[in-house]
Amino acid sequence: MSQVLGEREVRSIAEEVVSQAVAQLRRELQEAELGRLRQTMEAWTERFGAALHQLAEAQRHTEERLNALAARVDAVAEAQRRTEERLDALAEAQRRTEERLNALAEAQRRTEERLNLLAARVDALAEAQLRTEERLAALAARVDELTGRVDRLTEQVARLADLYGQLDGRLLEMQFGEKAHSFLGGALRRVRAMRPRELEEVLEPVLSDAELDDFLHADWVVRGRLPGAPAGQEVLWVVEVSSTVDEHDVERAARRSGYLRKAGYSSRGCVLGHRITSLAMGLARQYGLAVFVDGRQEDGAHNGSEP
Repeated sequence: MSQVLGEREVRSIAEEVVSQAVAQLRRELQEAELGRLRQTMEAWTERFGAALHQLAEAQRHTEERLNALAARVDAVAEAQRRTEERLDALAEAQRRTEERLNALAEAQRRTEERLNLLAARVDALAEAQLRTEERLAALAARVDELTGRVDRLTEQVARLADLYGQLDGRLLEMQFGEKAHSFLGGALRRVRAMRPRELEEVLEPVLSDAELDDFLHADWVVRGRLPGAPAGQEVLWVVEVSSTVDEHDVERAARRSGYLRKAGYSSRGCVLGHRITSLAMGLARQYGLAVFVDGRQEDGAHNGSEP
């Protein structure tokens, strides 16, 4: 870059040039004539003017370059200002970002603490659930064991109840054979209970083997006279005795009394017990059977169909 000359430097140079010229003139005045000195002065004056012109032109270029440089400096300063403003904005944004990151980090820390607490609670619940399931499994096993024992006990009770019913029915059957008149009350007069086998010879020519065998399995046959009937007019009742009279007892009494009618006897079926099922009572009414429950007569229809 060309050297920039100030006003003082230009004057200094000019004064130096003038001083040199004057000194030269003095020497030339001493050494030559006045004409030559004048020519020399003119030459130096011309040279001095040219130098001044060059110096002025250089000064103008220097000022132009200084102005251009000042403009560039101003532009750089403006750019620097905008850069600083952007840096300040970036710094502020960075600060806000760091604050948000710090807040997020704190929230993450609290979340992790809550998750840890939740995980601990879940583990505790899982452990409690495991213990509960173990207790439930043990309880289920105990319940299964108790259920099995109850089932076995129920079966035993059922067998005992069945056995009791059989024994009770058997006892009732034996008591009826001894005191038939007291069981039948006023339904028959001159009551005599007998076993079916006493009629075997009479029935054998009339009944088939199967019918005779079925009849012989009857509990009792009662011979007697209906109240108000003429003397000597007897009837035969086929009696089925059971602790609880059911439809099978009714069917047997009705069917077996039919065998006697087939042989020419006046006969009627009879069921007797401590209790009777509703179905059996309906069938007894349908078949016209005599029904006695705990000593009370609860007859069905006197005229009913026989099986």
